[in-house]
Amino acid sequence: MITVTNLTKRYGATVAVDGVSFTLQPGTVTGFLGHNGAGKSTTLRLICGLVRPTAGTAVVDGVAYRDLPRPAATVGTLLDASAVHPGRTGRDHLRVLAGACGVPLARADALLEQVGLAAAARRRVGGYSLGMRQRLGLAGAVLTDPPVLLLDEPATGLDPEGIRWMRGFLREKAAQGCTVLLSSHLLGEVAQTVDRVVVLHGGRLVADDTVDGLLHRVSGDVLVRTTAPDILRRAVTQAGWTARTTAADTLVVSGPASPDEVGVVAGHVGAPVLELRAEAAGLEDAFFALTSSASPTPSTDSADHRNRQEAIR
Repeated sequence: MITVTNLTKRYGATVAVDGVSFTLQPGTVTGFLGHNGAGKSTTLRLICGLVRPTAGTAVVDGVAYRDLPRPAATVGTLLDASAVHPGRTGRDHLRVLAGACGVPLARADALLEQVGLAAAARRRVGGYSLGMRQRLGLAGAVLTDPPVLLLDEPATGLDPEGIRWMRGFLREKAAQGCTVLLSSHLLGEVAQTVDRVVVLHGGRLVADDTVDGLLHRVSGDVLVRTTAPDILRRAVTQAGWTARTTAADTLVVSGPASPDEVGVVAGHVGAPVLELRAEAAGLEDAFFALTSSASPTPSTDSADHRNRQEAIR
C-alpha cells in the first residue's frame, strides 16, 4: 500500500508538488496522469526517497522509504530507463543489481527471458533501443519481486506489441497483489491498463477515482442527425448549448446535454430526427476537462534540475 498525505515540495518560489494526498491499495494498477511539469516525476521521487519533502509524508505500508529495512525488496522502481551504464551488457546490468539486492544471479537470466531480451542479453546496453531499455528497466524493477512498483513512463519507446505485453505484465502483477503506480501520457493505453487514475495539474491533485468514476464525471456530447440542421442548431444554441457540424445532416451538441433533452428541443422546433445518441466520453476527454479549467501549470524546469541534483546527493 502507498499512502501519500499532504505531500509538498518547493524549490524556492516554485511549488512542484502542492499538498497532494492519495492512497493506493494492493492488487491495483493506478495511472498517474498530468501534463509535463505537473509534478508526477517529483512525486514518484518523493515516494521512493530520492527527494526530501518540504511538508507531508509518503509511506509504503506505513513506513517511509528511507526507514525500510530492505527497500529494494519492497519497492521496485523504473524512473529513468536511460540510467544504465552503456558499456555493460543487459545480463551484466541485471546481475550487478541482483548481487546488490541479495538475489540469486540466475534470476537475471530468467527475467531477461520474461521481458523478451534473452537474445540481446549479451549485447551492450548502449546499443539498445529505447524500448529495449524500458524492458531492461522493468526487469530491474521486479528483480526482487517487490510488492510495490513505481514506474515513470514505462511504455515510452515500446512498439504496439511491447505495449500490449507490458499491459499484460502489469495486470498479472496486480493479480498477484502488487501495488502498481505508473505515470504515462498514453491515455488510450492507460484506460485499458489501470484500475484507478490520479491526476495532477500544477502540482495539485485534481482527481483520484476509478476510470469509470472519472468518466461519469465528464458528460459526453450528443450526436444528432436531422433533415433540418440549421433550425436545430439555432434551437440548441438558444437553449444554452453549443453545436458543431460534423456532416451535412449531423450536429454534435455539447452542454452538457442528454439525448432526451436534445430530442425535446428538436420536437419543439419541428426538426425531424434521423439519429440521436450520446457520444461516450473517453479518458482523454476527462483528462482535458479536468486540466483545462484549472490554472496553467507553472514551469518546473529549474525544479527538475534541482530535483536531479538532490537525487544525486
